Amino acid sequence: MTQRRRSDYMPINSKECERFVSDATLSGDILRRLSTLVQSASHMLVVMAPDRTITWVNRAWEERTGYTLDEVRGHNPGRFLRCPETGPEVGPTLRTAMEAGQRTQIDMLCAAKSGERYWLNIDVQPTYGPDGALDGFVAVHTDITGRKSQEQAALAARNRLQATLSALPDLVLEVDSKGHFTAAHASDPDLLTTAADALIGRTLEEVLPGDIAALGRQIMAEVDAQGLARGHRYRLDTKKGERWFEMSAAPRPPDTPDRETGYILVARDITGLHQAEDRLREANTRYDLAVSGSLMAIWDNDIVHRQLYFSPRFNEIIGGPEGDWYGPTDVFMDMLHPEDRPRIEAATQHHLATDEPYNQDMRIRDMRGGYVHARVRGKAIRDATGKAVRMAGSLIDITAERQAEDQARRLGVRAQIALNAGKLGVWEQDGASGMVSMDATLGELMHRPEIADRLLSPEEAYAFTHPEDLDMVREHLIRLIRGDVDEMHSEHRIVRPDGEAVWILAHVGVAGRDASGKPLRLVGVTQDLTGRKAAELRLQEALEAAEAASAAKSQFLANMSHEIRTPLNGVLGMAQLLELTGLDERQRSYVETIRASGRALQSVIEDVLDISRIEAGKLTLSPGPAHLADVISQAIHAGASDAARKGLEVHTEIDPALDAPVMVDGARLAQVLTNLISNAVKFTHEGHVAIHARALSSGRIRLEVEDTGPGLDHDMQLRIFDRFSQADMSPSRTHGGAGLGLAIARELTELAGGRIGVSSEPGKGALFWVEQPAPAAKKDPASPEPEISGAAPAGPLRRVLVVEDNPVNRSVAAGLLTEAGFQVSEAGSAADALRFLREGGVDAALLDLHMPGMGGDEALRRIRSGEAGPADLPVFILTADVTREARERLKDAGADRFFAKPVDAHALIHALRARLSQDAA
Repeated sequence: MTQRRRSDYMPINSKECERFVSDATLSGDILRRLSTLVQSASHMLVVMAPDRTITWVNRAWEERTGYTLDEVRGHNPGRFLRCPETGPEVGPTLRTAMEAGQRTQIDMLCAAKSGERYWLNIDVQPTYGPDGALDGFVAVHTDITGRKSQEQAALAARNRLQATLSALPDLVLEVDSKGHFTAAHASDPDLLTTAADALIGRTLEEVLPGDIAALGRQIMAEVDAQGLARGHRYRLDTKKGERWFEMSAAPRPPDTPDRETGYILVARDITGLHQAEDRLREANTRYDLAVSGSLMAIWDNDIVHRQLYFSPRFNEIIGGPEGDWYGPTDVFMDMLHPEDRPRIEAATQHHLATDEPYNQDMRIRDMRGGYVHARVRGKAIRDATGKAVRMAGSLIDITAERQAEDQARRLGVRAQIALNAGKLGVWEQDGASGMVSMDATLGELMHRPEIADRLLSPEEAYAFTHPEDLDMVREHLIRLIRGDVDEMHSEHRIVRPDGEAVWILAHVGVAGRDASGKPLRLVGVTQDLTGRKAAELRLQEALEAAEAASAAKSQFLANMSHEIRTPLNGVLGMAQLLELTGLDERQRSYVETIRASGRALQSVIEDVLDISRIEAGKLTLSPGPAHLADVISQAIHAGASDAARKGLEVHTEIDPALDAPVMVDGARLAQVLTNLISNAVKFTHEGHVAIHARALSSGRIRLEVEDTGPGLDHDMQLRIFDRFSQADMSPSRTHGGAGLGLAIARELTELAGGRIGVSSEPGKGALFWVEQPAPAAKKDPASPEPEISGAAPAGPLRRVLVVEDNPVNRSVAAGLLTEAGFQVSEAGSAADALRFLREGGVDAALLDLHMPGMGGDEALRRIRSGEAGPADLPVFILTADVTREARERLKDAGADRFFAKPVDAHALIHALRARLSQDAA
């Protein structure tokens, strides 16, 4: 509806009409022509009285409405124009304006007399008389049906366009030639970076990120050049997060002559498509990786055109060139082993006919002239009618598997032969049911052939186990089933029907476990141990016999040592007593010969005992802090008299780096050096013997004993450290000895983690060397006992009780002590000694270890317990038992000192005086 104000138009008043009529009267011709013009006008004219009733209409109005003037005169026009579809606002609008004497204009949907609907534009203008009073209305009715149809069509088109745009998920943008937004539509406003109404008039660069604005300009240029642009993708951050769009564009023609051309840009949200494409690419990548990284070849057979494709893995399997394999299906069929082809063709046709699973093993000729084994799986692909048009699947190389199966079969045959040859019985137990099956070999071993290949319950199987072993066997099996161990090995007995117990060795393993860890199957191998047990019994008996023989040997050596040392102690002791009497030079020479022979015999005894300990593995070292200078001095002292007698010079050279104490077994190292020095002195008749000591790296030392003797040939050097080996093995040799010294030296050196050797040439002397660990000691060695003068302690004579069952040795000890200035009492047994001690008056006691009845160790324990005199009485043990065990036992029992027979009288008297001097102090 369009309403206009009265002031918008020039009013028609009565005076003007009178003038017009007067002028027309003056000219009747003009009046007639005016009437004709009004009647023939295309516009419809209606003249109304002030009460809005019709007074006159022209012919055009009559023709359009279908009503005549006579029919309408005196009536309101609305009576003949209104229809049900007429807008309800039309009547009130016209009435209000006309009552106010105002001009108004409105569009109205009308109905003709025939019922036809048409649109009128009604322009109503009031008319006034000469006095200015309202004298009626003139209305011009214009038929606008055509225009309204166009407007409605345009509106419908706009509505359809709006509906279409609303239904589209796309962004639709209009841009002018300079890149200004002229319109924008978005079904989802969150996809816009700027609100739609805020876009209008702004440029691409003002609204979009630089790269996307540049893309927009590129698209506009592409439209200018090609008339269309498509498929341009870009990423944009929106309120909905990161989104991907694809933009297309087309030119926008001008809709009005004065409007320039522009561009319509359509941006579609393809985020889902982009993500799907990413997933597809990832899936394809994974597929390619899976296919290329696996041992599987993919195949696709075009059944219609009989063309077959294989992925590159197939060429790898058959040794062909790199890349895909593609060719006629018949070529592949010709590559099949002649024995396999009929079966494969039949299986393929069967699958195509039934769709049953296709899983075939086949042999395929490779490029090397042989055949590979392959496992092929496939599935038919059908068209809409159900016809198979393709068949695709996978192929894997199972050549190694088949070779392993063949190898397993061969091994199985060999294993069965071995089981049969070794009489090894095999049994299995099902993990689910617990039922047990045994083979014929096991049935034969049990003397129960009826159980072979028959299922037995667990109770029946356990019944064959010896009752005393049953709990142990069950415990082993429980631990195996529980998963504590992977295998079980058990030696136990089974019982045969006649009651005979037979030892067997059972090896049991688990053949697979289910998801819960429960064994699927137990497999056991059983071996008859009857022969082995008999051999073990014989071996045990032989071992016991050997141990008894070794013990007897050790006991024999101990007894022999005791039996030899005891009289030797008497011989050497008497020689020492004899030396104390007035002797001439010849007699002293005799005595020295006796003593030298005794020492030689003692050395042989010591060497034999050391070899015995080495053989028994009972010789051990006791490393401790020691000064090498003291060790070397001790070793030189042992051979000093022989060297002096032969006029040999003995000198030493010690590396200053070895001044500090080192960790070694000083006594045993001195023994090694003593043997080397004694050996050098023994074979050297003139010249010298030199001892060198120097430090090596990593806490090791090297000791050398060099002589100017006759030297050694190569063969002698190879066996010089063997037992009972000497440089001169002839019966007429001039040098004594048992040939054990160097052998013992080697054993002691190796026991210390070192090595020993010799360098020599005949006629040029010899150089014996020792290398062994000697790390720096963390503390100094114990200080030696203070020197005590040889004189007896001042004051009254000290009484010493000598307890010895051998009269000779008792007499020797008593004589030596008497000569040294002691008072001596004697006892022939330990019991007599205890009685003597209870009486008092004894300052020290010498106890023999081995005596009839009560031994010296038992007597010592009683003395220390206070049963016989003072518990702290100085007690020295004299014994022929020189083992470490004896020393440690007596030390623990409280002995002050330990002296091995034959006793060194000077050492004994010196120690005794030192001990008594301490008490006196």
